[in-house]
Amino acid sequence: MRRTLFAAFVMAVVLPAGLAHAQAPPAPAAPPAPASRPAPRPSPPQAAPAKPAPAPLPAGEPVNIRYEVVVFDKGGNQPARKVVTILAAAGEMSMVRADRDGRGNPLGVDVTPSFIRNGKIMTRFGISYVPPPTANESKLEISQNTTLWMESGKPTVISEATDPISDRRIIVEVTATILK
Repeated sequence: MRRTLFAAFVMAVVLPAGLAHAQAPPAPAAPPAPASRPAPRPSPPQAAPAKPAPAPLPAGEPVNIRYEVVVFDKGGNQPARKVVTILAAAGEMSMVRADRDGRGNPLGVDVTPSFIRNGKIMTRFGISYVPPPTANESKLEISQNTTLWMESGKPTVISEATDPISDRRIIVEVTATILK
């Protein structure tokens, strides 16, 4: 019976104390000595901050831009000056097509003002122009797509093309004006 009491004592008192000790969390390790720490790595060189992109036009801002497009057709037998005026809301595309007798689009203009900053307008601009051919000239067609900054109210020559066969020149000048 003593043996049973001793076994019961071990199982009731000693064994749980040992298990509790075994389950206790380990003591935190001491930090390494300062001499054993690695030297800090140099940080990589920082790139220069990028220039901020122009801010898009605020949604709902009531800003219109008037574009006056002048096409000078010089040097042919029929020099001409064609003028197209088009109004575009800020951030929206506008287009004009002029057709002659259903034979295609001899003059087409697309404009999309996308940004305004410091009185300048960033515009996506497209033009196609088919001047009337003369007896000595082959058919000439001008087509251009570009994005450019334009100063409000200032005429800007955006293209100048020469017919490869004759001395005919087509000059496109655009004036964009912010309307308030």
